[in-house]
Amino acid sequence: MSSSTIGFELQLLWDMSDERLRQQQDQGLDLYAAISREKELAEDAKRTEANTGASRFAEATGRHGGFKQV
Repeated sequence: MSSSTIGFELQLLWDMSDERLRQQQDQGLDLYAAISREKELAEDAKRTEANTGASRFAEATGRHGGFKQV
């Protein structure tokens, strides 16, 4: 298995565990509180991840590298 495939699989596991944690934390919240919490988490993600992702996009590299790295 290539390192890029392993990286992709690990990212999927990370995303699933993050979603599972979020779901557990949202249990018992009413609709408006859950939406408000999701909005806060989205803003946090934008602050921490948007510039990095935009830089990779501008450099023509994706989450798992560019064509030259494959």
